[in-house]
Amino acid sequence: MTAINEVATAAVRRPFRRQSSSLAHVNERLGPLADLLGTWVGSKGFNIVAVPFPPQGRAPFTLLVEPYLETITFSPIGSKVPNRRAGGIDFVDGVMYELRNIDTVTNEPLHAENGMLLLLDQAKKMNSVARLASIPHGDCILALGDWGKVDGPPLFPPIRTLPSHHDTAHLRQYASAKTAQLDPQMPEATLAGAIAGQDIVHTTFINLSTAGGGGVLNIPFIDKKAKVTQFDCSFWIETIKDKSNPRHGFQQLQYSQTTIIEFPDGRGALRGRFPHVNINTLVKQ
Repeated sequence: MTAINEVATAAVRRPFRRQSSSLAHVNERLGPLADLLGTWVGSKGFNIVAVPFPPQGRAPFTLLVEPYLETITFSPIGSKVPNRRAGGIDFVDGVMYELRNIDTVTNEPLHAENGMLLLLDQAKKMNSVARLASIPHGDCILALGDWGKVDGPPLFPPIRTLPSHHDTAHLRQYASAKTAQLDPQMPEATLAGAIAGQDIVHTTFINLSTAGGGGVLNIPFIDKKAKVTQFDCSFWIETIKDKSNPRHGFQQLQYSQTTIIEFPDGRGALRGRFPHVNINTLVKQ
């Protein structure tokens, strides 16, 4: 039995070996993904989503804001993955991941996911990284994007959390849900607040989207009742200097992701586009 894209004949000479090389060599090949390896834990996560049931007063939706604790573990795939084509072979390196989110108020599981981040081509930046994700609601995601590195801290872009059909009369829920830790209309401020006062030496960023040639595949129920149509995410991997011990530093992972959900009404008419936003700040263990 052979893997997809693997030639199943003894007559074909293999120009490379499938066994993994040393861990140091594997890390070198991973480029911007190498710093992800390990286990990350963060308790500054927020799950923000407006859903069109039940309606609250004049607003045709209910705003859900849930804080969470998250654990993410990244491990190397190991051996290079060959993608054969006419005239040669392209190689893919990458990492596998598994994550779990726990609601910090109820201690109930909030989210589970596994997947991969693939480095498609280190020589170019456009569509050089892919994220494959499987979510137990019944969705599979392929997002493509690029990466880069900057000195100092990241700059967080505005994160939209309002449904597409909102008006000013619908913002009361967002105002009432505002706390010292989170403004649901400006979740990027929570990310910025988490790094305030830190001495960030440099940041590696990865930006991914299903709109750039990837896509979303849903089970039939999700397609009919809560169709996921787009997914965007950004990772910021930060190297931080410990002010109390200049010789010591640590790594921090921040992310933002937005899943666009389309909810139909009872007649199948579209109620609007509802952003489902997640943010968190995690530290490598």
